[in-house]
Amino acid sequence: LFMLLTSFNTTDLRLEYSIIRKGEKIGKLLFTRRASGTEEHLQMRSEVKFSFLGQITAHAREDATFQNQILLRSSVFREINGRTKSDKKTERVGNQYRLLDDDDAKTLTSAGIQYNMLCVYFSEPLYRNSIYSDNYQRFLKVEKLAPHHYRIEMPNGDVNEYHYKNGICQRVEVNSFLYHSTIQLASL
Repeated sequence: LFMLLTSFNTTDLRLEYSIIRKGEKIGKLLFTRRASGTEEHLQMRSEVKFSFLGQITAHAREDATFQNQILLRSSVFREINGRTKSDKKTERVGNQYRLLDDDDAKTLTSAGIQYNMLCVYFSEPLYRNSIYSDNYQRFLKVEKLAPHHYRIEMPNGDVNEYHYKNGICQRVEVNSFLYHSTIQLASL
């Protein structure tokens, strides 16, 4: 029974990150991963508060479900100061993905998405040269800069650099045209 409980616990993982801007903690990110059999569910929740031409409060939710290491569905919801900024869904239908962006629908042909932006926090993209962005609903290039150090450029020009230790993301340097921040692992 002990081995069964131990193996079950190892399939659940919770990561908490602090978001730091100009030396001040402005928010937090909470990631959870739950695996059961051939299914894996990843989730992210965030809350950010800072001043930039006025007070800004942002909340985000992201969810992804994989089965046999293939993305079945994902969603991204973001709001700023109570107003919806992004509401997107990706859903596998046959050998394609149906992409919903508010009321707009498109399709993406793929043999199966195996790694998305939520995965980047739980596992180092060792031999991957692309990653699926649920927010941008497209694949993005992953560039290895050094051992355990990767760079991903977003379509809007923002650049994130990811740093790993023992396969878990320890720190993300977020470089945007408007701001720079650091996402730092606070607890496992």
